[in-house]
Amino acid sequence: MATNKTDRCSFLVEDFKLVRAPQTRIDAIRVLVLCLSNSKVSGNECGSNSMWWDPLNVSPNSRKWLWALLTVLVGIQQGPSFVASLRPRSDQGVDFFQEWSSAKSYLDTRPIYSRHAETIPRYLRLSVDAGQSESVEIEVDVNAHPPPSVFLALPFALLDYPNAVLAWNVLSLLLLAASLHWLVRELGIPFKAWSVMPMVTILLLSNPFRQQVNQGQFNLLLLFLLLAIWLAARSEKAWLAGTLLAVATAVKLFPGFLFLYFLLRRDWRIVAVGVTGVAVIGVAAGFALGWESYRTYVTEVLPQVNAYRGGWLNASLVGFCTRLFDPAAVSEQVEPIWRSSSFAKLLAGVMCLLVMVVVSRCVLRADTADKRDRAFGLTLVAMLLVSPITWDHYFLLLLLPLAQVWRDVSVSGRGRIPFLVIVIVLCLNPVLVWPHFIAGGRGHGVAQPMHSVTILAMQCYALVGLFVMGMRGAAVCREEPSYGTNSPRTG
Repeated sequence: MATNKTDRCSFLVEDFKLVRAPQTRIDAIRVLVLCLSNSKVSGNECGSNSMWWDPLNVSPNSRKWLWALLTVLVGIQQGPSFVASLRPRSDQGVDFFQEWSSAKSYLDTRPIYSRHAETIPRYLRLSVDAGQSESVEIEVDVNAHPPPSVFLALPFALLDYPNAVLAWNVLSLLLLAASLHWLVRELGIPFKAWSVMPMVTILLLSNPFRQQVNQGQFNLLLLFLLLAIWLAARSEKAWLAGTLLAVATAVKLFPGFLFLYFLLRRDWRIVAVGVTGVAVIGVAAGFALGWESYRTYVTEVLPQVNAYRGGWLNASLVGFCTRLFDPAAVSEQVEPIWRSSSFAKLLAGVMCLLVMVVVSRCVLRADTADKRDRAFGLTLVAMLLVSPITWDHYFLLLLLPLAQVWRDVSVSGRGRIPFLVIVIVLCLNPVLVWPHFIAGGRGHGVAQPMHSVTILAMQCYALVGLFVMGMRGAAVCREEPSYGTNSPRTG
């Protein structure tokens, strides 16, 4: 399986490398599949299951057979590598190792932020001696996530490393199935048994989904939590929404941006429960994992993580500004326009403030259930735009706003091409594109300022485009919710 050295690599050995989705030569099929998810249809047609999966209305009589053929072709080409990625070899490094090793260290009464130079030989029996031919190259030397995230990995620490990743991936896929069920039900998306074919095909060709599985990431858990927060809030279950928000924030920090949404809505109970929950989880982690873990996280872990803000894969506004004016030139292989850390922070701050102002205006004007749903979706897009680091696999968290905009363009017919471009850019693997524009690609090339505002920024622009489309949809949405026959839901 092909491997690539990327920003998120925690450690490398000859075959113990960060595993990205295999490079494919079926981009034409990928584009064709995505084209079948967007076009103009009338309001009456929107209720048809077939139109959602073939809005172009190409050969309607053979539509199901075309999807069946695509599913078989993609399954043959992508299926084996997908299945293999569910359970890595013991010498293949994925991001879930950092959670697993921290949990193992805790069970062994060792510090949870033990250096990978210690945990790799201890738990995987791999050498870290730089003088040996298969020695480990360590980039981020410790677990990059907050202390409470270790709680999630404790049950998996009872398994060996490959089986722990397999168990986590299986759990994540179950959470994805639940999340998709909620979206179909709450947004009134027509769905029949044959709809599984296009859904599976698109997932297998989606780079964020493949990276989620390859790396054993937290995104499908976070997606489940974010959608559960949305459903609990619209059902006026403040204690549940606040508790789930606290869990999501404790695990990855950046979901705490959703506190802004509930503050603007004056949902004081959700805010109070959420803040209390974050404090309780933090204190529990301090007592259980040791207060020293917080000192280590703040003084040692965060500085290492912050060094990757200028990484090629960072799609946030902060990443965009950092690459232009304050990249880590040696490790990130980026040349700035001119180097000014202060100007980079100022520009990023202004951009993020503008995003927050737009979100605030949308939330404050949301006086119907439909508008509140759209404001929540817009807040999710803003969350990724203003996050210090937004990796490509984070795009899975955008399923709600993508579904909302997809519905809008399917009904009105306006914005079909821009939405199609946004979806393609978010789904494609940028690592496959870079070598065509930057000599040497990620591993050996150096990005110039022109690259930073073009090819390296394409996914940031896609996020901005989705934000604009979501903002327009929120401004013109119906006065009453009408997401199909299943909406609104109160349970």
